[in-house]
Amino acid sequence: MTKFEEIIRYAIGLEKDSADFYESLTKRTNKPEVKQVFLEMRDEELKHLKKLEDVLENHNLPEGKKYYPDPDLQIADYVVDVDENKENLSYQDILIIAMKREKSTLDLYTVLYDEIKDPDLKKVFGFLVEEEAKHKHFFEAKFDDDYLTSN
Repeated sequence: MTKFEEIIRYAIGLEKDSADFYESLTKRTNKPEVKQVFLEMRDEELKHLKKLEDVLENHNLPEGKKYYPDPDLQIADYVVDVDENKENLSYQDILIIAMKREKSTLDLYTVLYDEIKDPDLKKVFGFLVEEEAKHKHFFEAKFDDDYLTSN
């Protein structure tokens, strides 16, 4: 296996873990609208996984859309961690867990993007950085709207 394939397989694993994570969150809430948000995020992660599999199988490199969200809200940097295994997670807890998870993935993909010299891998991770930035921003904005600006 080449280094390129190894790195893409690792990213596929991360996307699979994220899809499984969002699927698991749907089982931890009774609110249909909250379940729907997490099912949509699961589907987004599965789309990333499919794109990465396409990179491996056909060498089709995803093109970034040059999406840059509003300035980083940095909420994930300042909220206290929540134990994912605690009983009776609130919607606020779930948002915190999700935004911190997206931040962690974004940080990893950003480091890989910055360190990788291979232009094809750089293109792949540029795409993934943009996607994870959108996800992080989505959860931070939701948290801001639902908990910070409403109080």
